[in-house]
Amino acid sequence: MNIPDEVVRRSITQDAEYVGNLIYDLIQPERSDYAPVISLCVAPYLSLFVHESYQKIRVSDPSSVTVLSEDVKRIVARSRHSLKLFEDNQRWIEGQLTYFHDEILPAHKKYFLERPSFGLGYLLGKDLGIYEYRNRPIATTHGANFLVGIEAAEIFTLGSKMGSIYEEYGKYFSQFGANLDGNDATFVRMLNSHDFNQKPIDHRSQSYYRSIFAGVGDTNVRVLLSVFQCMTGFAHRIMLGADIDLKLTPFKMYYLTLYQVLASLRMLYDNSVVYGLDARSRQILKELLNDKDVLIIMDRTVKPFRNTMMHYNLHRSVDVNRIDFADPLFGLIPIYFPSHTTASFTKLVGRTLQLTDKTLENWART
Repeated sequence: MNIPDEVVRRSITQDAEYVGNLIYDLIQPERSDYAPVISLCVAPYLSLFVHESYQKIRVSDPSSVTVLSEDVKRIVARSRHSLKLFEDNQRWIEGQLTYFHDEILPAHKKYFLERPSFGLGYLLGKDLGIYEYRNRPIATTHGANFLVGIEAAEIFTLGSKMGSIYEEYGKYFSQFGANLDGNDATFVRMLNSHDFNQKPIDHRSQSYYRSIFAGVGDTNVRVLLSVFQCMTGFAHRIMLGADIDLKLTPFKMYYLTLYQVLASLRMLYDNSVVYGLDARSRQILKELLNDKDVLIIMDRTVKPFRNTMMHYNLHRSVDVNRIDFADPLFGLIPIYFPSHTTASFTKLVGRTLQLTDKTLENWART
């Protein structure tokens, strides 16, 4: 057995099987009230799994891989890049801020506030929708536009398009063992429709962004911070909160969210003067980034662990004799984090995700 190849194969298979069960849970009629917002929130993870598995399979066995349509290929590429947030090496901080300022926000404003059919829309209209879970934001229409990977103006016809995107995802993952039998529950099955607002809460974006994250001078930064807040809220309150038995795929989803949000906040802290963070905001970030658990997760020497979670490949430095296929995370935790077991590290990730979620929530409100 080639152990590195087997890690890749098993990871792809587990992701595919989980996605199949996830789609099954989402299409059940009793979940129709909240399935749409969950679909928006998980879209970048599914795009990541498609992209990374496609890259591996087309090299090892190109004749067997299902070909994606050009439209979905474009969406996958943009969506999976969005997960990197400020670490996206095609945009970095400035590029992401510019994209929201020049593309996403104007498209929403034009559609909701400037259409002639709205009449007094500019005075009365609202161009930002916020989805909440237990009265906490887990998604915004601006953030969804970014994370799903579609063009800015396409968000307004997304309802008809999302079904075809997920159908193509389903066909793609079926070649790796995904099916819609629903044998294994996902976090979606643990949710209750009464915990969600039945439709997005509408706001005038200009006023809303002025009201959150006081002490951040650059409004465009506030927009991205609201995306971070929603991502950590979704990962902590929904994915982690309903994840009972440790499995590789949901762990990757909330771990990668945590890692990328923290990495982006670290970049923002390092450039805090440039982007107008006042002393209090800098102190908030400093306390979070210097937390002992955060320092363990974000230690630069363990970034290869993050890379395996994102890209499947084992780092060449890993002793393959220590790989344990009986362990949900392949025995990688004691390799990268010697003072931890898989169980203790997942608890550490949970604590850190809760801390990050709470920090962003409190910062947004004060």
